Amino acid sequence: MRNRKELLIILLIALILRIAPVMLNEMPILYDAPFHINSAQKIIDSEALPGNGYPPFYHLELFALSSVSGFSVFEITKFFLPVSSVLIILMVFLFARKFFSQRAAIYSSLIFSIAFPLISASFDSPEVIVLVLLFLGMWLLNEGKMRFSSIIFSSMLYWNYFSSIIIYLALFLSKRKEKYFLKKFINLLAIFSLSGFYFGLIPFKAFNLTSGTEFVKETISIQLIEMILISIALLAFFGHYYLKNKYSMDFWFHYFLISFIGSASILLTPLLRAWEFGKFLVIAFTLMFLRIENSFIKKTAVPSLILIFFLASFFVSFQYLYPVLNKVDLNSIEFLNNHYSSGKILASPALTSFIEMNSEINSFATAQFFEIRNEKLFNDSLRFLSADRELKEEIFLKENEISLHLRTFEDNKLREREFNGNHTNKIYELKYEVKCLFPELNFLSVNCGKNRTQIYEFI
Repeated sequence: MRNRKELLIILLIALILRIAPVMLNEMPILYDAPFHINSAQKIIDSEALPGNGYPPFYHLELFALSSVSGFSVFEITKFFLPVSSVLIILMVFLFARKFFSQRAAIYSSLIFSIAFPLISASFDSPEVIVLVLLFLGMWLLNEGKMRFSSIIFSSMLYWNYFSSIIIYLALFLSKRKEKYFLKKFINLLAIFSLSGFYFGLIPFKAFNLTSGTEFVKETISIQLIEMILISIALLAFFGHYYLKNKYSMDFWFHYFLISFIGSASILLTPLLRAWEFGKFLVIAFTLMFLRIENSFIKKTAVPSLILIFFLASFFVSFQYLYPVLNKVDLNSIEFLNNHYSSGKILASPALTSFIEMNSEINSFATAQFFEIRNEKLFNDSLRFLSADRELKEEIFLKENEISLHLRTFEDNKLREREFNGNHTNKIYELKYEVKCLFPELNFLSVNCGKNRTQIYEFI
């Protein structure tokens, strides 16, 4: 195979950038990982789906791998998605080589291997599997195998709702004139959707789309504005180039356009979860770029580009991304477990899943979005974490029997004031250093430097 050496180097770069934080932290990382671990563990414990409405294939996959290998779900989760995300890079290389050129295959796989949004998406969500299926489905579709491509696209729904729906929208817009494909696709999608009821799969049955979105928005709004500005420039450039050269508005253009609208929606509402669209923008940008790369990049520049992009991604990952991931103080969870007697624990949704994963406590005020049972309690808890001055703290704490509250540096950024009144007692605090490549450049990454965890007891 031509370019085998370059491909192996790129895959190795991708694997290093995705495995490094797992090895450094020695645990599955990012916000949704504990939720998926807990859900898979419930299948092992009860031999039934957990019934939280989340697509079942990822949890069943973890269950099957654990049963066959003998390794715990915890150990498997550390590596399954990071390694699976490398398959996306292999798929885009093969796809680009087949439908564009050898050089396009190198460029696309290189961009995918070092793109910050794709690295950060490699740890906690089965969207990784959906993106692998995306390139397999597009390959089959381009080869005219519409029935098989429709099966692939429809099966995405059993891995992740959100990323599948974005792909479906782009497919409908780009293939709206191809009646035969749409008929096959819609029929199969209906079969896959209805068959989900057999498994008790009711999408979003415990999920309110608005829950927690304002809370997340508070922590990442600046990064989203930067992403929107870059996307505007790229959309204007590609729109002009497509029109000038009379290119058809293909799937990738519509995928980019939908993702841009999704990311820009943060200016009006967090409802559409704008922070999820960064990885889709990178994918769509790369595939659109392959149409025009011959006009901009000389062949002799490839080795230099590989080195430059790797160094840039290495810096961004170790200076910005990995410090974000190293934010869970397991000592505080052990302390919490030893001192808990009754009442509910209050923590951010992601931290709640970490506590559940690493303790025997099962009474919480918040949960990951698919496991919300009490909408009012959940939303009031987020108001508390965000220091909503209209929330009557003491009444909220007493009515809901909140006994302990664990908060980390991220919570403290949202809570700009200390607790008021004599109803609190701080029983734990730990300050520690989050290391970066260049601590003196911590202005480039708010996650470098001092971090702290606190536990408050409510009297």
